[in-house]
Amino acid sequence: MLYEEESVESQSTRNRWRGSYQYDQFFTPQWFATGNSFYEEDEFKEIDQRASVGLGMGYQFLETTYLNLLGKGTVNYLDEQFAT
Repeated sequence: MLYEEESVESQSTRNRWRGSYQYDQFFTPQWFATGNSFYEEDEFKEIDQRASVGLGMGYQFLETTYLNLLGKGTVNYLDEQFAT
């Protein structure tokens, strides 16, 4: 979750929020399926709503205590509704 609200001299200069979710499911020690989604609103960019959902596949090349190296590709659907 992300929420930002700023004001200068009692006038709002930023008002936006975003929620996102990502899920990875391994079906072998290296290969995994992935899914993601997000929803956001941004008053000053005149975005009433922006939503996306996607699915894809990935491969984990290296996993250590301090480092995970992986690659993934997804296909996403994006829907945007603007104020103007």
